Amino acid sequence: LTGNQEIPNSQWRGTFALGGGDNNYLGRLGGSAARLANPGLSWESNLQTDIGLDLSMFNNRVQVTADVFNKESRDMLLSVGLPLSSGFGSVFGNVGRMRNRGLELALTTRNLTGKFKWETNFNIAFIQNKVLALADSLPIRAGANTFQTGSGMYFAVFDREPNVNPATGFVVRRNINNDRNGDGAPIFDDRDLVNAGSPLPVHFGGITNTFSYAGFDLSAFFQWSYGNKIYNATRQIMEELTFNGTVGSFNNSSVEALTRWRQAGDMTAQHRVSYDGDAGRANLGYGSTRYVEDGSFLRLKSLNLGYTLPGTLVKRLGFSSVRVYATASNLLTFTNYKGYDPEVSANFGGSTQQQQSSGGGLGARLNNNLLIGIDNGSFPQTRTILFGLNVNF
Repeated sequence: LTGNQEIPNSQWRGTFALGGGDNNYLGRLGGSAARLANPGLSWESNLQTDIGLDLSMFNNRVQVTADVFNKESRDMLLSVGLPLSSGFGSVFGNVGRMRNRGLELALTTRNLTGKFKWETNFNIAFIQNKVLALADSLPIRAGANTFQTGSGMYFAVFDREPNVNPATGFVVRRNINNDRNGDGAPIFDDRDLVNAGSPLPVHFGGITNTFSYAGFDLSAFFQWSYGNKIYNATRQIMEELTFNGTVGSFNNSSVEALTRWRQAGDMTAQHRVSYDGDAGRANLGYGSTRYVEDGSFLRLKSLNLGYTLPGTLVKRLGFSSVRVYATASNLLTFTNYKGYDPEVSANFGGSTQQQQSSGGGLGARLNNNLLIGIDNGSFPQTRTILFGLNVNF
C-alpha cells in the first residue's frame, strides 16, 4: 500500500496574500484569500497486487518473464474545478477511485550461438484503465480528455458531418440529444458529446534483434503502440481560417485551406474563411471527431552497426581494442497519423481543463497533468545519424 506525494505541500490549508496587485485597497496595504481550505483532504492510497513468473529453458537460451498486475488508486488527489462565483478557480480534493490492470511480457531468446550469433529481446504490455468512482459522479474533463465512472479515459468531442453546410460553408455538428430552443435551432451541450476513442493504447512494446559475426555487430530496435487515439489540435489550429485580428489569426494554414468552401453549393470538408470571432467559434470553437485520429505506429527507433578490429592488428598498434560504428535514431516510422509525430505529449500551460458542473456547463481551469494524447504543436523527434570510434588503451 503506497501513497502519492506528487502534489504541492499543505494543500488542505487555506492561505491569505498580503500586498501587491489586487490585494491592496485604495493604495493601502490589503489582503485577500489566496487559497481555499479543505480540512477534509486526505492522503491518496494505492493498493497494488503483482503476480510474476520467471522461466528459463533450454540452457538459458529462452527466458520468459510475465507480470500480471492490478493497481487501485483510492481517494485520488486532483485539483478540482470550482464555480468562479466562489472566488476560487480550483481546490485540491479526493476525487474518487481508479483501477489499472494489465499484463507485461518479456521474452529473450538466443536464436543462434555459433560464429554467427543472433539474440532477440521482445516485450509487450497490455493495460486496461477504468474509473471506479468519482466524488460527485460527474465527469472530469481536461480539454477533450474525459474521466467518467464506469469507463476508462476517452476523448469526449462533438460528432460532425463529413462535409460542411453547402449553403453557408459552416461546420455541421450532430445534435444527438435533439434539443431545440424557442426558434427551433438546435441546442448543443455536454449531452451531445460522443466517445471518440481512448488516448491509451490497447498494447505497446518493442523488439530488439542483435547480430554479430567476425567482428561485425548489428542491432535494430523497433517500438510500437497500437489502438490509441490522438487529438490533433495542431491540425485543428492550422485549419481554423479565422482572421479577426486576434493572435490566433496569424497561425499558418495547412494545404487543406486550398479545398475550403468558397461559394454556395460547394461540397467540401473544409469550412469557409471567417472574419469575425462568432463565425470562427461556429467552425472550430469545440473539439470534434474530425481531429481524433488513429495514433498507432511502428517505429525503427534505433539502428546500430559496428566493426571491432581484430585483436592481433590492434595490439600491433598499441591499443587493447578499437571499434568503429554508426548509429541512427528515429530512422523510419509507419503510421496513419496525419501529424508530425505519433509520439506526442501535451504540456502547455494555456490548456483549459475543466470539470463538468451539475448544470451541464464547464467549470474552472485545472492542472494539466490529465492531458494525454493531445498533439498541440508537439515538436517531432529528430532523426539523427552518428559515426563514432571507440579506442581503448
